[in-house]
Amino acid sequence: MPNACTRMTDDQLVMTATNDPAQLRLIGEQVDAFGQRHNLPPKSLFSIKLALSELLANTITYGYADEATHTIEIRLELHGGQLNLEIIDDARPFDPRRVKPPKKKAALKDLPLGGRGIYLVRSYVDDFAYQRKRGRNHVTVTKIL
Repeated sequence: MPNACTRMTDDQLVMTATNDPAQLRLIGEQVDAFGQRHNLPPKSLFSIKLALSELLANTITYGYADEATHTIEIRLELHGGQLNLEIIDDARPFDPRRVKPPKKKAALKDLPLGGRGIYLVRSYVDDFAYQRKRGRNHVTVTKIL
């Protein structure tokens, strides 16, 4: 993966990437390899990949006020019947849990711009957490297997 480092252990995939959107596809391939290695259910793997893609795209597109290269850490861990994804970045503080869900049920195409990806993430994962620690965003999503 260009400009990125990947380490896979028995129960964890750790990737260090930059805020280059070209890396999204390659990150997804690494997650697929982790899923195959652990025989993860396709629906669960899809949910985690969707969350990862949407959250990374938001960070890369909206999180940085400059054009500098920034490091993003991605950790995927299989533990106790659940799959945990943590994304750590130095982007502007942003708590995605504060994005309000749509007021009424609507087709995705009918939702207002902004927040669609967060809405999708919420609907596909079982838990969604956020912390700001030492100037970095820590977003964690969990999918129960």
